[in-house]
Amino acid sequence: MSPLTDPVWDRLNATEVKWPPGDVVALFDAQAAAHPTHTAIRFMGTDVSYGEVQRRSCQIALELQPRLSPMEADTPPVVGLAGPRNPDLVAALIGIWRAGAVALPIDLDHPEARRAYLVENSGAAFVVGPADLSPKESDTAASVDGGLSSHRPDFAYLQYTSGSTGKPKGVKGGHPQLANFLHAMASLLSFGADDRLLAVTTLSFDIALLEWFLPLICGGSIILPSDDQAADGEAMVTLLREEAASFFQGTPATWRLLLDAGLGPHSGLTALCGGEPLPSALAATLLPKVGSLWNVYGPTETTVWSTAGRIDTPEAIHVGRPLANTVLSILDEHDRRVPPDTPGELIIGGEGVALGYHARPEETAARFTEAPPDSGLEGKVYLTGDRAVLTSDGVIRLLGRADAQVKIRGFRIELGEVENALGQVTAGGAAAATVHTDGAGEAMLVGYVSAASGRRKPTASTLRRGLRALLPDYMIPQRFVVLDSLPLTPNGKIDRKALPAPGRQISQSRGRPPQTADEQALAAAFQAVLGVETVSTTDNFVTLGGQSLQAARVATRFREATGKVITPRALLFETLEQAAAGATTPGQG
Repeated sequence: MSPLTDPVWDRLNATEVKWPPGDVVALFDAQAAAHPTHTAIRFMGTDVSYGEVQRRSCQIALELQPRLSPMEADTPPVVGLAGPRNPDLVAALIGIWRAGAVALPIDLDHPEARRAYLVENSGAAFVVGPADLSPKESDTAASVDGGLSSHRPDFAYLQYTSGSTGKPKGVKGGHPQLANFLHAMASLLSFGADDRLLAVTTLSFDIALLEWFLPLICGGSIILPSDDQAADGEAMVTLLREEAASFFQGTPATWRLLLDAGLGPHSGLTALCGGEPLPSALAATLLPKVGSLWNVYGPTETTVWSTAGRIDTPEAIHVGRPLANTVLSILDEHDRRVPPDTPGELIIGGEGVALGYHARPEETAARFTEAPPDSGLEGKVYLTGDRAVLTSDGVIRLLGRADAQVKIRGFRIELGEVENALGQVTAGGAAAATVHTDGAGEAMLVGYVSAASGRRKPTASTLRRGLRALLPDYMIPQRFVVLDSLPLTPNGKIDRKALPAPGRQISQSRGRPPQTADEQALAAAFQAVLGVETVSTTDNFVTLGGQSLQAARVATRFREATGKVITPRALLFETLEQAAAGATTPGQG
């Protein structure tokens, strides 16, 4: 039987559904009109109604329009959005769209050089920052009918991801694509007006679009934590319980964080896990604790998630089937669709395919193409670079990458961008980056360098310090290996298979060893989570290779050992001695 007439493929791609018209703003306005007093956002113990979010978004749009209207261009203007996690940030994103502009999410925790590159590369007209997000006295006077156009361009947002050329690349997301995705998820998960979603993802990660707007187009509620709460496993577990959340989305690393923080049974919780492969051991632990577990998959280029599969047993991990109006194919080396149970490269078509890359026409043409004649698909498709197989029972299983792109804690990382930054820090020395698995079975980014000719070998601390000015936290290697020279293949390329495994890290600080009981308990947590051999009181968690999710795990271990509380944020900015001295007993003022 020809793969092009295979019934397994035909059933998989029978996904066509007609949705009500309207983009996300129109769908939100419909809910605000029907239920203006219903809680849209629950933030720090305060309820913000649909009507309030709508009025604030209209006010922001009216403030933006005079700054945008004089601009004449073939494409809509881009407006950056950067601010702390709060209801005004949600309203500002809606307001940017109301004004007919394209939203550019910017993470304030990213290095200044990276933020500046995003603004320059995107051509952003300006950035809506924290000072612009303070409520104005005239908020109550703003309304949907207050001089705002209902016409919006298809181009909705510009989401930057790691780029193989050494610079981030912007993916152009569309309003029709986003609306289709949200309708598809709402239908699949039966999300309704009584549901409450705990939204912990930063807006610079595209899965936040589901967390903010799935509730808002369905009449449900967002439980929005503060920035500190979203980095604290115990705080998130408390919010899940006290706010009776019915949905939570996280990467495997986030779910491990919640489990380490004492996640208890939540029979009414629908759990979404995505961003990187779901380990069977994690699924086995989660299944008894949640009402249902969904494994979701999709690249930014096809609008957040493209497939979803409900996991009922840890022995059968898959990413399910395509969402509504999404179609898939798996191709061999000749661009022909393969039969079921045959591996190949996954391609994605349908209404979720993004508009392309910003200002990268050659890369857009290479990855966003017309469907090959023997692919079984029609129209524009995205070549994912992911290897996959369609099983005979009709679900997709992922088999890894066909290139140098990796996923760590859900973040997409092009190793070439990390290597480019390492080369800058070492002033021309050879550099490579790979992924290793640590003792806990988690993926760990490792950087390899050799000193440039005539220069002293760099230390791990100097490499981290240099990279922190160029890369976001999640792209900085947790381990560094400094070699006299990097191994090469016969044709002169770096031989990644010959790179040595990283050893256990040793503190380079000359501070005193931990002495008090709290210092010793905190040092033990550092060693367990980071795999370091020795720790001094002047060591900082970040300089030892720690990152934000790991900081939350350290805080949990410290509490279990001492009964005292340390905020994960303190670990990121203080020495071990300072953090231990600042530990508090629960209930202490």
